[in-house]
Amino acid sequence: MDQAGDFLNGATIEYGSRIPDDDGGSLELFGINLPSGESYWFAAKKEWAENGNDYALLIGNFGAIGRLSWKYRSFNKTQIMEIKAFLEKYFHTENIRYFSEIMDHRKPLAFHYRDKWIIEGNGELYDNVTGERIDG
Repeated sequence: MDQAGDFLNGATIEYGSRIPDDDGGSLELFGINLPSGESYWFAAKKEWAENGNDYALLIGNFGAIGRLSWKYRSFNKTQIMEIKAFLEKYFHTENIRYFSEIMDHRKPLAFHYRDKWIIEGNGELYDNVTGERIDG
């Protein structure tokens, strides 16, 4: 992985699928594809405003090595801030194939992040179920 500050240069976000969540709703799965060929997946839950048109995204489980992987990569503080800025800018300025159509091209009004939405570290891999560090 490149140094912080440039590892997201040229990255794109793709929509993966919709899956059920634990409270009877659904989660949208997205992947960030880096020019290096690496990709990291994350989940987002739509939080609808009272008007039924506007929504926020609640982002969690960032860093999955595959679409439904239990292996997650950790990121340092600088990368985490860059990832947040990238997500918010990308969702506001780009059309994400399939997701943009599903949302009638409406953009999220806000972004929220789950507690522990990303693992802080130095690129190590972790088991998302146990939270323990694993070897690549």
